[in-house]
Parts: sequence; C-alpha cells; structure tokens
Amino acid sequence: MLKFYIVLLQDFLQNVLEKAQVDDILPILVAAKTLGHEQLLLSSQNSVAVSNMSTIDIQKQLPMPLSEEVLLLRCKMGLLQPETLNPTHERQCQRIWKALDSHDIELVQLLLKEGKVTLDGANALHYAVAYCDTHLVNAVLQLGLSDLNARNNRGFTVLHVAAMRLDPSIVLRLLFSGANHLETTPDGRTALQLSSRLIRRLNNDSSIEIESLQKGRICVEILYQAGTNNLVDVPASPLPANDEELYERLLYLENRGNICLGSP
Repeated sequence: MLKFYIVLLQDFLQNVLEKAQVDDILPILVAAKTLGHEQLLLSSQNSVAVSNMSTIDIQKQLPMPLSEEVLLLRCKMGLLQPETLNPTHERQCQRIWKALDSHDIELVQLLLKEGKVTLDGANALHYAVAYCDTHLVNAVLQLGLSDLNARNNRGFTVLHVAAMRLDPSIVLRLLFSGANHLETTPDGRTALQLSSRLIRRLNNDSSIEIESLQKGRICVEILYQAGTNNLVDVPASPLPANDEELYERLLYLENRGNICLGSP
C-alpha cells in the first residue's frame, strides 16, 4: 500500500512539474532525489538546467550534490548563462558576493572603487536580500548606489526576491527606501502575489514552524498595505532609524489581527 502512495505522489509531482515555475521545481527536485524516482529526477534537473536561474542561486538553493549535477547538466547542454559569458565579470561579482557573505561592507566599497563592476552590475543588493541578514541589507542600501527597481537575469527586482524570502523586516526596509511594489516579474506576478502564493503553499506544510508562517503572513500584509497606500504612508515615510523603530512598525502590523492574503 505504501508503494502505491509513493507512485501516486511521484505521478502527481511529474504533472506539477510541467506547469511549475523554477522556484517551485527546486523542492520537487529534492523530493525526486529523496524518493529515488529517476524519471522525475531527470525531468526536474532538466527544467532547472534550462531555466534562467543563475549559477549562484542554484548553488545556494540546492544541496550538494544536486547543485553540481544540475550545473554539470547545464554545461553538457551547452547552456551558458549570462554571468558565465564573461569570466572576468563573473570573478568580480563573486568577490563582491564573498565580501557580502563576510559582512565586510568596507571590502565591497573597495571592490567598487576598482571600477570593474558596479553594485547593480553584480546584482549585489539582490544577493544581499536573498542570502544575507537585515543589517547587511541595510548597509548596502546606505551606500546609495543601488537602483531599487533594477532587475537581475531572471527579471526580478529586489522586492520580488524579498517577497519570496518572506522576511518582513527586509520587505519593509525596501518599501521605505522606495522599491516599487507594482513592478511585475516577466510572467506578470507582483511581489504581493509571490508572497501570497508561497505562504499558501507553506500553510500546507506541517514541518514549517509557526513563527515562519507568521513572518510570511506579515510580509503579505505589508505588501497588501503598500498596495492600498496605507502602509504608514509608504513610500513617503523615512526608513526606520533603527531596529527598535522597525520592530515597532512590524509589531503594529502583526497586532492588527487582520492578515489579508491578497491575490493569488
């Protein structure tokens, strides 16, 4: 009986794979590896390999050795991503990313002074929003060198990336800094729709902690209120001066008790 349900699950995932966005394919890929389903594994690896997901995102979001397998498959297919077409530019970007990983904003500034790559050219704010903590994101913002509505190789703005991370403090910082909540992804999704769709999926995952779900719901509420021009006068209000002020604003949103999940 257990084998029957496993096969049923595999067939369901295979059907989902045909319509899924690459972000939704990543957990399917991990599940296929865990279940030992070779056909589903190959299909999901192919889908990620041909996608516009960057090399660094694949390395960060997939466990080893899955990330290596996907990148090797991409190489075998001859599918070079934009960042690999210019090895020198890629190395400069990697230096900035490593500096961000080390929370070394001074090194980031020194690398920028070399003039070989700009902050937006390295998608440094996108990287920080995806993989670094709030303090580092704020430090990058304070450099004043980022276009908050610039797009990465997938056509995502930093607010889109933050919306998928479901970190309310980062979402709020970006909005108060002037990020446009109306910008859409290449397939027409807003930041609110990205967060809403993700939180609905997490609601069905029994392994997700309540705290994580609550943070996700606050993100949705923040983006919803931004859309109604009711987010404490966003974007007119200044960036919160410190973490205490930011926490107070988040607490205000959390305690209103009317979390709206917005549009699918």
